[in-house]
Amino acid sequence: MDCSLSLDMADWTDLPMDILVVIAESLTVIEDFTSFSAVCKEWQSATAILKKKPSLPTRYPRIMLSEKVDTKDQGNQDDRYFLNLLTSKTYQLKLPQASGRRCLGAHYGDTLWTNIQVPSRCYDDVLYYKGRFYAVDCHGVVVVCDINDNNDPKATVVAPAPSETHDEIQKYLVESSGDLLLVSRIRGGTLFEGDDDDNKKALYYTIDFSILKLEEYHEEGNNYAYKLTKVDTLEDRALFLGNNVSTSLPSSECIKANCIYFTDDNNELYIIGEPGGGGRDTGIFDIGNGTIQSNYAGESRSHLSPPLWYI
Repeated sequence: MDCSLSLDMADWTDLPMDILVVIAESLTVIEDFTSFSAVCKEWQSATAILKKKPSLPTRYPRIMLSEKVDTKDQGNQDDRYFLNLLTSKTYQLKLPQASGRRCLGAHYGDTLWTNIQVPSRCYDDVLYYKGRFYAVDCHGVVVVCDINDNNDPKATVVAPAPSETHDEIQKYLVESSGDLLLVSRIRGGTLFEGDDDDNKKALYYTIDFSILKLEEYHEEGNNYAYKLTKVDTLEDRALFLGNNVSTSLPSSECIKANCIYFTDDNNELYIIGEPGGGGRDTGIFDIGNGTIQSNYAGESRSHLSPPLWYI
C-alpha cells in the first residue's frame, strides 16, 4: 500500500479577505502588524481596509526618524521611518496624521491645561511621579507642582541645582526602579562653523552624562525636601532620553544594561529653524566605561519633527 502523501505548497495569497482582516485585527505588537502587511499586496490591502487602525505597542524600543520631505514625490510625505534597535534596520509605515506636524507626548486622560505659578521661566523637563508633577528648570532646580489648590496652583522648590552645572546643560527627570533621577547631558564642540549662513553645520555632540538621585531629606534647618546623591550605575536598567520621553526600561536582548539611549533634542537648533534642523546627536552612552556609540549612521534632521522614541 502506498502511504505517501502529496502536499502542495499553500498559496497564502488566496486566503479570503475577511479572514485576513480578522488576523490583522488580532495582532498585538506593531512588529507583527508591519510584517503582516509586508507579506504581499493582498495582505497589505487587508490592513488598509480595517475600520479602526490599531494603536499597538512595540516589542522593542524604536526611534521614529524625522519626516523626510521629498519634493519629487509628494506622496512619500505620509511615510515615516522607524529604527529597530535590535537589527539597526529601518522600516516604513504610512502615518498621514503625522505629516507636516510636530509629534509630542501626553499623559492618558489629559483634557485641560492648568496654569501654575512657577519660580522660573525656562523648564527642561516635566515628570509625573508618585501622583505629583515634578519639573526641572534650565538651572537644574527641581520643583513639585501643587495642582490640588484650585485657587492658587503653584510650584515649590524641593531640590537645589547641582553644584556643577550651567544653563546649557540639558536636564531630564526620569523614574527608574521607583527612584526619581535628575540626569544632566553634557555636550561638546561648537554650535556652528563658518560665517556664511548657507554653510552653517551643526557641530554639537554629547560627550557625557551625570546622574543624581533625589532622596527625601528631613534634617532640621534644611531648606529642601530632597538632597542630591550621585548615581554610579543603573545596574540592569537603561534610560531613554529625548524630545518626547524620559523613561527607564529593564535590559533585554536589544537593550544594553547600564546605558543611556538618547536622541538629538537640541531644541535651540530646532526652534531657531536653521536649515535642516538638528538630528545628528543620537547614540548610546555606556555608564560603565564612559563610551558613546552611534545607533543610527544616517541623518535624521527636521526643525519641525525631530526624532522621537516610540516605546
